[in-house]
Amino acid sequence: MTKYYLSEPACELLQELGKNLEIAIDTRESKMAFAQRVGVSRETIRKMCQGKPGLDWGVLIASLDALGLLDHLRDVGTPEKDQLGQSIRVGRVSANSVTLDSDF
Repeated sequence: MTKYYLSEPACELLQELGKNLEIAIDTRESKMAFAQRVGVSRETIRKMCQGKPGLDWGVLIASLDALGLLDHLRDVGTPEKDQLGQSIRVGRVSANSVTLDSDF
């Protein structure tokens, strides 16, 4: 089993995401019917709704797709929304810039 570190805010976000998904699922259908539609066990859906780390990305994507919520992930990690990444890229461009001297 792979060990990894999740900060407290990351753990809280996972639990919040799980609760939100549980509400979305329960609004639409039973967890058993949802699990069958997604192609996973009810236990996997239970773990997802509890915000347990280690859930397969495919399960999350399939679940969001089945709920009609897939488009909400499109902005996650996009370069345009990554302020730190933009600052780093701008810094690299500035550091790599060459000043041309017109005295030749």
